Amino acid sequence: MEDLRKDYSFQKNKEYEETFTSNNTNLILDLIGADKYIDLSQTFLDIDAGIDGVAKIEKENIGIALRIRKPEYFKYRYNFTLGHHFDKDNSQVHAILNALRPDVMSPNFILQINGVDEKGYCEECVAIKIQTDVFARYLKELIQNNTLDNLFVPRLASYEFQMKDVFYETNSGVDYYYIENNTITKTASNDDN
Repeated sequence: MEDLRKDYSFQKNKEYEETFTSNNTNLILDLIGADKYIDLSQTFLDIDAGIDGVAKIEKENIGIALRIRKPEYFKYRYNFTLGHHFDKDNSQVHAILNALRPDVMSPNFILQINGVDEKGYCEECVAIKIQTDVFARYLKELIQNNTLDNLFVPRLASYEFQMKDVFYETNSGVDYYYIENNTITKTASNDDN
């Protein structure tokens, strides 16, 4: 079985994410519904709180956790991912659970885009935007039921959530997008259910 994480480099992955961000500000604004996006990649807010950027929506500032996935993960294009096992300090699960704590900063939304090429282009991508506190309650339930580890894929070193499960296991706060040639062509929201 192929280990997709064997050549993983944190720095190369950050550069890949930053390429997407710098080349697709308008797409990010469309996906978030924002007026402005400020990249905070590799700042202490990114490293310590999981906030990759701030979106300005009218007079509100919203923290965004941005996840960008390469086309080589095509098999997982309909998945939402959280990196690193819960037992590790750098697990993205911890940053999400912080949304349940009023005394700690955490992202307001997680935006994951699957299928972005090395130049930051979305020829054919799938995106999911999740309200962090809604997803944190779902995560907490999985932890309490001892079922979170059923979703961990060791060879990817991440938790893999099928988007359809996230969509139906939460009663609001989840939006899906289908993107062709850097343009949103279809959307769905579980707020409509």
